[in-house]
Amino acid sequence: MKLLFLFPMLAAGAMAQDGRVAVNDLRAPENRQDLEALQKALSDALPRARAATVCIEIKDGSGSGVIVSEDGLVLTAAHVATGVKKKVTVVLEDGTKLQARTLGLVAGTGAAMIQITDKGTY
Repeated sequence: MKLLFLFPMLAAGAMAQDGRVAVNDLRAPENRQDLEALQKALSDALPRARAATVCIEIKDGSGSGVIVSEDGLVLTAAHVATGVKKKVTVVLEDGTKLQARTLGLVAGTGAAMIQITDKGTY
């Protein structure tokens, strides 16, 4: 699975100097070409986003998360990863189940992190 970088949307012929879609610098798309550049960038990013999106199985239910690093860090909501060092199962897009543990949460932001403990590059 490839690492998901949030918004590395590259559209041919519509690039800003730093590699972002130039239309991202606008308050709103200004013409049809801007909209087409956004559509292409989103379409190009979708397979990577889907591959990085996971199901997190917890004791009393399930939630979702996003793999944010090659070593298996998963960003999720605080209500999904309640507590620290709790065992959970991460299910990849293809159905592969991996063991993981909760690392902690920040209640004020509603964010939490989970670490996949099975060996591999994600």
